[in-house]
Amino acid sequence: EKVTDMLASPLPSLGKHPDHSLHSLDDRVRALMKCAAFNMRPVDPGQMDKIAGTMRVVMVSQGELVAAVGSRCDVLWFVAAGSLRCEVDGIEVQTLGAGQSIGEMSFVQVSTLVSGGMSLAAARETSTRTANVIACQETELLELSFDDAWTVVKRVPNFFYTLKDMANIKNRHCERQMRLAAEEASASAQAGVTVSL
Repeated sequence: EKVTDMLASPLPSLGKHPDHSLHSLDDRVRALMKCAAFNMRPVDPGQMDKIAGTMRVVMVSQGELVAAVGSRCDVLWFVAAGSLRCEVDGIEVQTLGAGQSIGEMSFVQVSTLVSGGMSLAAARETSTRTANVIACQETELLELSFDDAWTVVKRVPNFFYTLKDMANIKNRHCERQMRLAAEEASASAQAGVTVSL
């Protein structure tokens, strides 16, 4: 319950968003330390510098489509400041803010397929985004490629298990939101009211 609440509720902004100050390694480490992926399970502080050093800062504008359903997924994004809206079939299933991430569901899927014997190339072809993700405001992301994430997992195995837990929690949350939307539409239809989703 506590973990679900942490993943479902955005953290306060880092307060440095207007300056776009995450270009320094120390600022990226501080931002990552506030991310659920790096604080649900212990990550050695010495590894945080290495992880942050592989990341790229990405700025997205309000209304910008960050990820589209069906597009290839080969990066993880960690929200440092701002917020993102996740939609499935036109239904908003989650709003993500500072400390939250996207891409972990695909990362876990690809990793599981590869560990099960599928080639990396074939596994990557199955890795597509499951939601449209749109910036609600100007948003600052830290991007970690899947290739770099696998290197991190080798050094910090807890990272994979945390991403796996986060993916499962997000999946359940999205399914619950979709079910609630369907129930609401059904109840409105039964009442003779047309609902536009």
